[in-house]
Amino acid sequence: MSLLTKSICSSVLATACVAPAWGAPSIWADIDLTSFRMSVTDLDPNDGIEASFTSEWQSRSLNACLHQWDTGCRAQSSDPDQPVSLDRPLGGMHLTASATADTIHAQAEGTRYTGFPGVQANDTRTLVFSGAGRFTVEADYHLEGSGFQDTIGSAYAGIMLGVWGNPFDVEQLELRPGWPDGPRDGTLTLTIDVANGQRTNLWAYAISGLYGRAPVVSPVPEPASMAMLMAGAGLVGIGARRRKGRAAAD
Repeated sequence: MSLLTKSICSSVLATACVAPAWGAPSIWADIDLTSFRMSVTDLDPNDGIEASFTSEWQSRSLNACLHQWDTGCRAQSSDPDQPVSLDRPLGGMHLTASATADTIHAQAEGTRYTGFPGVQANDTRTLVFSGAGRFTVEADYHLEGSGFQDTIGSAYAGIMLGVWGNPFDVEQLELRPGWPDGPRDGTLTLTIDVANGQRTNLWAYAISGLYGRAPVVSPVPEPASMAMLMAGAGLVGIGARRRKGRAAAD
C-alpha cells in the first residue's frame, strides 16, 4: 500500500506537509500506521495455551530540535484522539512533523544542517503475549525527496521491537547531487519468537535530516548505525541486529 503525501495533506495536519514554496531541497518519510499487520503462530501446541497477543497504543511524539536546549520543538500526546504537529520555519530551513492515528510524517526542507538525527515522528504501543509463538509485524512506508542539486539529505522509516538486543528493520533513502530523488515505497517486516506473558514495546518512527551542502564532512549514517545512535541518544528503544531481507527469526 503506497503512502502518498497528498493523502497526509488531506488530514487535519495539512500544514505539516506543505510543499516547499521556494524550491529548496526537501526530503520526507512517512509510515502508514493503518497498514500495521500483526500475527502470531503457535509454537507449542502442548502447553495448553493458544498463542495470541493484545496491542495497546501508548503515545505519539515529535522532535524537530536542532539542539538539546531548544524549546518549542517537541510535541507528545498520550491521548489516541489527539494528533500532534510541529511547524518550525528557520533561516534557510523549514522542519515539519505530524503524527495521527493513521500516519507519522517527518519532513526537512532547506540547505542548512539539521543536526542528528533530524526531524522525528514516533508512535509507540505495547504488546502482551499469551503462549509461546512466533510474532510477525509489517508496516508500509514512503520515502521521497526533491531538489538535491548541491545538498545531501537522508530519510529513514523504521520499526523496532523491545529494547537493546532486540530486532529492528529500517529503510533509508539518501539523496545527493546526481542521485535519483526516489520515491521509495516498501514494507518493513520483523519476526521474533515470544514467550507466554512477554511484554514488549513496538516502535514506529520516521526521520528526515539535512546534512548541508555537498560534500559532507561526516558521512550520512547507514540505517543500522543510525538506529544504534538513536538508542545511544536515548530517543527510542532499539534493536542491535539489522534484519536484511525483511525476514524471519533467528
